[in-house]
Amino acid sequence: MIMYLTLILSLLAFDQTTKGNQHYQDKQYEEALESYREAAEDDPPAPEIHYNIGNTLYRQEKYNQAAEAYRQAIVGETPLDAQAYYNLGNSLYRTGQLHPAVESYKRALKIKPDDLDAKYNLEFVQRQLEDQQQQEQNQQQQQPEPGEMSKEEAERLLNALNQDEQELQKQLRKQSEVKQKKPKKDW
Repeated sequence: MIMYLTLILSLLAFDQTTKGNQHYQDKQYEEALESYREAAEDDPPAPEIHYNIGNTLYRQEKYNQAAEAYRQAIVGETPLDAQAYYNLGNSLYRTGQLHPAVESYKRALKIKPDDLDAKYNLEFVQRQLEDQQQQEQNQQQQQPEPGEMSKEEAERLLNALNQDEQELQKQLRKQSEVKQKKPKKDW
């Protein structure tokens, strides 16, 4: 009886998955998501269904939810897992989680070492991380130590001193001109 019930649920899940696939192909992502979720209710542990849910959510730009669905699709070291890790990396990248994205691409490559897309994305995100670290280092170098003056503060102070010096020189010239214009006393 339990096997019979399991078979019926699997067939229902298959039917819903087929409907979901058709909606997905037609770019009807809301309908596809609804069908896939119904299939997941009928066959909760099926990684393929969670993978399809992740793909649909990704197309809808719901990257955090897609990442969670891809995590549910990962169950072992099968080709589906390689693709789920790859898509998980893409979702994490889209949410700005670069370090976890790198780890996901690495896991995808452990399962499927010849995946050129995963290799490319891994290198791309690693370069972005390096650029980000370089920018952070540059910003830290520009930040003054406690008690030190920033470059901008030093420039403002120098400009103010230059203006003060110019004003002082103007005043001295005026005083000099006034002294030269006074008639000399005739004794």
